[in-house]
Amino acid sequence: LHQNDSFLTDLQVLTLRTTDFQPADLIGKRGHLENYFTGNIGEILVYDRALTESEIRLVEQYLGSKWGIALNQEPEEETEAGLIGYWNFDEGEGTVIHDLSGNDRDGVLSGTTESDVWQDGILGPGVRMDGLDDTVYIGYGGVVTKTFALWFDPGFPLEVNGTAVRLFNQWGSGPAIWLNDFNSSISGEILGIRKETGEMTYVTGANANLSDGWNHLALVWDGGLTRYRMYLNGTEADVNASAEGHFPFWEGYNHLYFSPDPTGAGDVRYAGKIDEVRIYDYSLSAAEILAQYQYPTSDADADGLTVTQEWNLGTDEDDDDSDDDGYSDGLEVSLGTDPLDPTSTSAQFGLQVHLPFDGADGNLTADASGNNRPATLVGFESNQTTWIAGKIGNAIQFDGGNDWGSIPYTLDDNFTIALWLKSTDARGTGNWEYENTLLTGPNNTYHVCLHTGKFSVWGAANTQPGANKLRQTSSAAINTGSWVHLAFSRAQATGSYGNYYTYINGAKDAGPVYKNVKYNTGALLYMGKAITGAEYYLNGALDDLRIYDRVLSDAEVKALHDLGQ
Repeated sequence: LHQNDSFLTDLQVLTLRTTDFQPADLIGKRGHLENYFTGNIGEILVYDRALTESEIRLVEQYLGSKWGIALNQEPEEETEAGLIGYWNFDEGEGTVIHDLSGNDRDGVLSGTTESDVWQDGILGPGVRMDGLDDTVYIGYGGVVTKTFALWFDPGFPLEVNGTAVRLFNQWGSGPAIWLNDFNSSISGEILGIRKETGEMTYVTGANANLSDGWNHLALVWDGGLTRYRMYLNGTEADVNASAEGHFPFWEGYNHLYFSPDPTGAGDVRYAGKIDEVRIYDYSLSAAEILAQYQYPTSDADADGLTVTQEWNLGTDEDDDDSDDDGYSDGLEVSLGTDPLDPTSTSAQFGLQVHLPFDGADGNLTADASGNNRPATLVGFESNQTTWIAGKIGNAIQFDGGNDWGSIPYTLDDNFTIALWLKSTDARGTGNWEYENTLLTGPNNTYHVCLHTGKFSVWGAANTQPGANKLRQTSSAAINTGSWVHLAFSRAQATGSYGNYYTYINGAKDAGPVYKNVKYNTGALLYMGKAITGAEYYLNGALDDLRIYDRVLSDAEVKALHDLGQ
C-alpha cells in the first residue's frame, strides 16, 4: 500500500494474522462511515486460517519478489537459557533495533541520521551516538536483571577528572551507568552504576581495566554480597560503594535509554558506540563473562582471523575457507584476495619455490616463497659474471659449460613452473640431444629445456615402451636474445594420466596435452643441467623462477608475465 503519487517505490508488504477475522464486503471504505482510503493497492491475499510464522515469511517473500519490494525481515532469534533481552545492532540500516532473545522487546533509534549512526561494531555493525540528539530507546519493563552486559567504545578518554557522561539510564532519573567524574564527593571514580537515591557501585581509575577503544562491561548480581559484581574486559574489578551503599538489586524497571539527555549538572551526552547488549535473568559465572569478552578476538576455525574480523568481512567464523577454494580466509585476506570469491586468487597461493635471483648468499640463492628452499649453486667461478640485470631486478647467468644448481623440492601430481629466459643458443637434434636444460628431475622424469631454439618439455611414460611419453615443442623460437616468459604445468586427470600445458609470454602455446606421464621427481630438482651429458648445460640467463603445487589459470600465468612489463 502507499499514500502518494509514487506507487512501486513506496509499496509495502503488510501482514495481519488473526484467529477471528471477519472480512468486510468493502475494500477502501470503513463500513458505513465515510472514511475512504486514498492510494493504490497492489495485491490482497486472504486465508481462512492463521498462517504459521514460516508460512507468513514465505508469502511475504513471494510478494516482495513479485512486486520488487525489499523486505526488512527480522533477524533470526538466538535461543539461550536465561537470555531475556539481546540487541546485537546488526541491522545496519533503519531505526529498529531487534530483540533477538525471543521476547520482542525491540528498540528504536531516535534523532539519528542513518548514514552516520550505523558504523562498525565489535561484531558486525554497531551504532554510534553523535552526542547531540541521538538516542537508543528500548521498551524493557517488569523483568529481573541479574546480568547486564554490553560493549561500548566511548570515543573519548576515560579519565578520573574527565567530564561526566551518562552512557545509559533507565526512565527519567532512574538507575544510570556513568563514565568519568560523575560524583563531586568521590575521588577517582571512572565508571559506575548509580540509583537515583544515591546508592552506587563504582570503580576507580586505578582499578579499571579499560582500553582506549572497545570495552566490555558486565554487571552480575551476587546475592551473597548483596551487590553487583563489575567485570571490565573479562576481569572482575575491585569496586567501591557510595555513602548510601552499593547499587541494589535491579528488578521491575522500565524503559532503557542509551545516550540520554544531560541532567543539567555539568554532564554531557554520550558520543560513542554501543554494541551487543545482553540482559539475563540469572547471574552469569566469571567464566561465562570471560567467554563473552574473548569471543570477538577468538579464532574458532583457526584461519588466522578473529570473529570480529570475520563478521566485518562477512566470512564464516566456523569455516576456515568460506569460498571453498582451498585457501583459508586468513591467507586470502593477508594476500589481498577476496575470501568470499573462489575466483579471486593470489600469486602466492601454492607458491612452493620462488627464486628471484637478485643475489647470492655464499653459494645459495634466496627463496622468497617463505618455505626456505634456496638453490645451491655449483660451478660458478669467481672470475665469471654471475649476476646480470634481469627482467625483474637481477638475473643469474649460466655459462653453458659447468654452471648448474639444485633446488630441494619435489614436483607432485599438480604443478606449475614459471620463469624468465634470455638466450641465443640453438643447440639440439631430433633425438633430443644437446639441449639447454632449464629444469629437470634427478630421475630424468621431467625435462624443461631450450631445444633447437624452441621451448620444449619432456616426460617419461609411465608404461614402457613410452608410446605415450610427453614430447612437446613450441612452434615459435624463443632464443631471440630477449627476455621470454615460459610456463609449464600439469593437471592431474585419472590414474597416472595428466593434462599438460605450456605458455610463452603469458599466452597458452599448447594444451591440454593428455599423457600417461606422472612422476615424483625425487628430493631435488636440477637447474641448468640434465642428469647425464656434459653437453646439456644451460647457456643463458634465468630470472624469477617460480614453482607452484597447483595449476595456475591462464589469467594467473599472464599476470606473472605482466609482472615483468
